[in-house]
Amino acid sequence: MTGQVDFGVALPTFCGGAWTGEPLNIEKLTQFTRSAEKLGYTSLWHLDRLTAARPSYTSTMFEPLVTLASLVSASGRMKLGTSVLVAPFRNPAILAKQVSTIDVISGGRFQLGVGTGWDPDEFELTGINKKERGARFEETIQILKLLWTEEYASYEGRYWKFRKMQLEPKPIQSPHPPILMGAGASSYSDSEKLQRVLSRVAKLGDGWFAVSGSSPEAIRYSIKQLKLLLREEKRDPTSFPFIHHKYAYLMKDDDDILARRKIAEVFGRPYGELEQVHLFCGATEMERRIKGFVEAGLSQFNIIPISEENGVMEFVAKEIMPKYL
Repeated sequence: MTGQVDFGVALPTFCGGAWTGEPLNIEKLTQFTRSAEKLGYTSLWHLDRLTAARPSYTSTMFEPLVTLASLVSASGRMKLGTSVLVAPFRNPAILAKQVSTIDVISGGRFQLGVGTGWDPDEFELTGINKKERGARFEETIQILKLLWTEEYASYEGRYWKFRKMQLEPKPIQSPHPPILMGAGASSYSDSEKLQRVLSRVAKLGDGWFAVSGSSPEAIRYSIKQLKLLLREEKRDPTSFPFIHHKYAYLMKDDDDILARRKIAEVFGRPYGELEQVHLFCGATEMERRIKGFVEAGLSQFNIIPISEENGVMEFVAKEIMPKYL
């Protein structure tokens, strides 16, 4: 069908807002994680949602690094990652320490997915000027790499300055855990903006995350542009992962109406809009749509189950994943 594609799954730690279910405790999170590995998923992810961001979604989620760290033992050989962590409102030194610690205790299985963020409320809550997010993001990536790779690191930028700082533990992965950058692809009508953000990925990143609202056409076009930019940077596109994720719910006739209503409430948007973007559909349609995303050039596809009890995780693992091994 296509080349080999890895499949990952994100933890459904929704809480608050229109989400009326009980938050997952450590027993349920552990069970979910072990089930994911047993089903053959190669990676476990966590989204970053500091607050509810109405009208885009009405619920929030657990803190990603704390949650992933709690599941290191349960995750077996799966890689662990954030998809994606909003870097501009995090202190880069503390983030470097957190990531290197998880990388060490997991035996070198951590992947840091990062993005610039977009929700004004989150920037207001953390006291960061949203207009500075791009510059802060770039400084954060530079500092992470220095602290992870140099015994005594020094840096002088607009937002952070330090001299001869030693941060331990150093990560196990060499030269450092992969930095996967979420950027672009949701729309490619603004070619200048897309070129700018993809250039940043090619220069500073170790992989690319297409944002969740992206279409196959946008992903295909963005990958084509990104490969050109990688070659300009003298980097090998074949060793650069292209990743995408979608919210997923396996629709069945007997729960269709209830599921549609619940999904619309949690996201705070009409269901008709949501089903055009995400995998809220029956089995045949889900297989067809995943095939379209994979054939756009992805090397990894992740699902974000709306519910751990829906059966979508088992369906994708048993009916779709084997076709891409």
